[in-house]
Amino acid sequence: MFCTQCGAELKSDQKFCESCGAKVASKQESTETKVSNETEAPTNISTTYQRMSLQKAREFLLREKLLSFRDKVRVMTPDQQELGYFKGKIIKIGNTYRLWDLQDESNALLTVHEKIISLRSSYTFYKGGEKRDDKFIGKMKRKLVSIRPKYWFENPNEERIMTMKGNIWALKFSIQKDGKDIAWVNQKLFRIRGTYGVKMDPDLDDDTAMLVLGIVVMLHHEKEEAQSSRY
Repeated sequence: MFCTQCGAELKSDQKFCESCGAKVASKQESTETKVSNETEAPTNISTTYQRMSLQKAREFLLREKLLSFRDKVRVMTPDQQELGYFKGKIIKIGNTYRLWDLQDESNALLTVHEKIISLRSSYTFYKGGEKRDDKFIGKMKRKLVSIRPKYWFENPNEERIMTMKGNIWALKFSIQKDGKDIAWVNQKLFRIRGTYGVKMDPDLDDDTAMLVLGIVVMLHHEKEEAQSSRY
């Protein structure tokens, strides 16, 4: 048994330390202190490591190279805290991708169905995890003939509500809504090799933010498909 103040060795019947004069705690007091510390520890740990919700984030980090949508495409914060992921399912009539939040992996936040039409793909977006008419958000389309790839997003009434401006293949572009930039994509936003950054207007609502995130990932998928077709 040793003094908690100076470390001097104590006898079992000592009430005060002969070296520093500190009071020696009884066995009952020591046990109560230990139990109290053990009880409080889990609360402190859960507070320290509380995870941010994917839907509340407006700044993301994504991998530059997407080898396969059958693998998970991790969605992270700038400090590389993983918030969620995209995962695809490859089928003959088209590919389906879903966005998942790590806080709730029982329900997808967004579903995107890719349908290949002639020389281009059309992407249909649904809120949640099911491809239902009442969950239909709109479509991302590409202009067939253009020097640089041009994309836009249409609502269910086929009205263009978002356009993409900049060099998509170089991962340096913005997404505009009502003539205003609402998201920016750039490899140089974050100085981490093999990744690119996405920044959004902090005033975007949660549903629009998740839609924009889906659009960005699908555009990156288009870039990877275009590059692989050249070889």
